Amino acid sequence: GTLNRAKLRAHVFNNPAERLKLEALLHPAIREHALKQLAENESALHPAYQILVVPLLFENSCYGRVADKVLVIDCDESLQIKRAMARSNLSESEVKAILNAQVRRAVRLKLADEIITNGESLAELQKKVTEMHKKFIKTCIVNQ
Repeated sequence: GTLNRAKLRAHVFNNPAERLKLEALLHPAIREHALKQLAENESALHPAYQILVVPLLFENSCYGRVADKVLVIDCDESLQIKRAMARSNLSESEVKAILNAQVRRAVRLKLADEIITNGESLAELQKKVTEMHKKFIKTCIVNQ
């Protein structure tokens, strides 16, 4: 069979102990896969830097200090809710339940080394990402 994501999501966000059990199973496996991919990229490609996308980085201590820098892509909560509802076909209350299980926005922003604000168009976000890339490359060159 296939995983009924909607049913699983409803179950774990209505049962915090079940959510923690699921996260305890998934997060170590996801971390192991991510670290393996980073090592393979380093070995094969020798990139100036790598980006590890971890949506629940601050909620999950198993990552420790894997990253030299933490970049947060941020938008205000109302826009975040609107986008999540459109992307995932969830109700506002479902999105809010998911957000309530995560580290608060203010904490993420405080823990970030770099922040890109994503409250505008995709083209504007792409410009900001390009500028951050230039900054990261410059840092890599200086630190060689």
